[in-house]
Order: sequence, then C-alpha cells, then structure tokens
Amino acid sequence: MYAVLAFLRTIICSGVAFVVWWVLSRSLGADSLVSVMVPVWVGGIVGGAVCSIFNARQGITLAFTCGVLLTAGFLYVRHGLAGIPLGQNTLLTLWPLWFPPAFYGGAYGYILLMRRFS
Repeated sequence: MYAVLAFLRTIICSGVAFVVWWVLSRSLGADSLVSVMVPVWVGGIVGGAVCSIFNARQGITLAFTCGVLLTAGFLYVRHGLAGIPLGQNTLLTLWPLWFPPAFYGGAYGYILLMRRFS
C-alpha cells in the first residue's frame, strides 16, 4: 500500500510542477535564459513544496526523486524523441537539469517555513 501512495504522490507532485512550468513557459515566450529558467525554478519550487505538504518527513527525498524523473523525461523527449541537438549555449539546451535543485529548494524551504511558524 505504501508503494502505491508513493507512486501517486510522485505523479501528483511532478504533475503540479509540469503544469506550473507549462503555464509560465507559454506566458514568457522562449529564446532567452530568463524565459527558460524562471519556469523551471518556479515549477520546481512549487512541486517541491507540494512534496513536503504530502509528507514532511520524506518530502525532500520525494522532491529530489520527482526532479530527477522530470529531468530524465524532458531530456528523453527533447533529445531522444525530438532529436534536438545540443546548441551553442549549453545552459539553454540543458535547462531540465535545474529541476532537481529547484525541487529540493522548494521542499527544504517549505519545511523551514513550517518549522518557523509552528
């Protein structure tokens, strides 16, 4: 039963982060470092906070796992399926690598806020 709950939490947290990323990336446009990195960081922070809302004790571990899964998924779709080559600016091309630190920061920040105000 615990494995099913962990799987569902992972799907929900990754889905929340993906929706936030999608909305922000569509509203900011593309082709600049800010318009690529802001949606990743905001989506990751929100997804990490949701991970800690589900389970404060395992929130950081769940957040890092969700970040790695989103990174692997985005890299597979972009470079594996779509065949997008690495460009001139590696930071722009490999933007999904920032999901795990963003998720971790969101989970850790939420836990610190929870500890401070409780």
